[in-house]
Amino acid sequence: MFEQFRERLKSTPGMMALAGLLGVSLVVMAWNAWGMIASGSEIGDMSRHRLMICAETGETFHHELQLGDRFPVSSPHSGRNTGYEAELCYWTADGGIADEPSYVFVKQKAGIDEPTFCGDCDRLVRNLNLRAVAGQSPPPTRTEFESNRAP
Repeated sequence: MFEQFRERLKSTPGMMALAGLLGVSLVVMAWNAWGMIASGSEIGDMSRHRLMICAETGETFHHELQLGDRFPVSSPHSGRNTGYEAELCYWTADGGIADEPSYVFVKQKAGIDEPTFCGDCDRLVRNLNLRAVAGQSPPPTRTEFESNRAP
C-alpha cells in the first residue's frame, strides 16, 4: 500500500499535488503568523505593557516595553530612570485580603539589600510577590519581621 503511494508521489502529477499542498500549507501558516503579529496576542500585549512605579515619588505609570529597554525605565514623575515594575500587595494591616491592591516599589529591584514593606498594610513585600489567597498566612508586618531577626 505504501509502495503504491510512494510510486504515485514520484510521478509528475503526484509531485505537483505535493508541491501544491505544501504551498497552501505555507500560505496558511504565514497568514496565521501575520495575523498574530499584526493584531497582537493577549499574552504578547500583557508581556509588553507593564505597571511601573517611580522609586522616587511612589507614583505609578504604564509603560510599554520596547526592544532594548533596560530597568529602571524613564519615569514621567521624576523625569529620570527611576521606573521599576510595581509589585502588588493584596493584604490589609489586620491580615485580611484587600479588595484593591497597593502598588509597591521593592527595593531589591534597585539593588538595595533591605526588606520592603507595603505603605498601606506595613507587611513584607518581595520581588514577584504572591497574590493573597484565603486561608493563607499573611506576610509578617514590619514589627513581626524585625522581632524575628537575629540580633
